[in-house]
Amino acid sequence: MENFSHWMEAVGAVSGLLGAWLIAFKCRYSRWAFFIYLCSNSCWLAFAVLEHHVWMQMQMVGFAVSSMVGIWNYWIVPLGASRAAKLE
Repeated sequence: MENFSHWMEAVGAVSGLLGAWLIAFKCRYSRWAFFIYLCSNSCWLAFAVLEHHVWMQMQMVGFAVSSMVGIWNYWIVPLGASRAAKLE
């Protein structure tokens, strides 16, 4: 199980950095950062559970919620708006 914990830690760190870079560059791929953040949050949450880091678990749940809000605002809302415009 320790090996899995190390993989979660590594993937969480790398995907978190990738998401941060996508946001910082403000490019056409920036909105993908929220999916990458959600991946990072999930990995860090798994790591925190395996390593019994309770406060980190709570932080990652909060970050995951903010990632889902980002997905909602940058993907779902625009998709609904474009579909509504097509119906008019």
